[in-house]
Amino acid sequence: MSKASAKALAELHGALAKEMKRILEDGVTATNDEGEIVKLTPGASHLNVIRQFLKDNSVENTVVAEELNQAAPKVALPFTNTDEFGLSH
Repeated sequence: MSKASAKALAELHGALAKEMKRILEDGVTATNDEGEIVKLTPGASHLNVIRQFLKDNSVENTVVAEELNQAAPKVALPFTNTDEFGLSH
C-alpha cells in the first residue's frame, strides 16, 4: 500500500488525465534528424496507455460503441448451397 495520501494520489491521477488529454489534442514533440523540434501524432504506445487508463477507470462511451455497431456493414454473402455440415459451397 502506498504511503501517499489520498489527496496526493488524486492529484497525481488528475494530472495524468490532463497530460493524456493534452497528448491527444496537441500530439507529442520529438527532435528530427536536423535537431528541430517537431510535433507528431501520438503513437500506438501513447494510445494504448490512454486506452488502458480509461478501461482501468471504467470509462466507456456506449454511444460511440452503438454508432460503430450500427455503421458496421451488413454483408450478404451469395452462398446459398450448404452441405450436410451447414458449410456453404
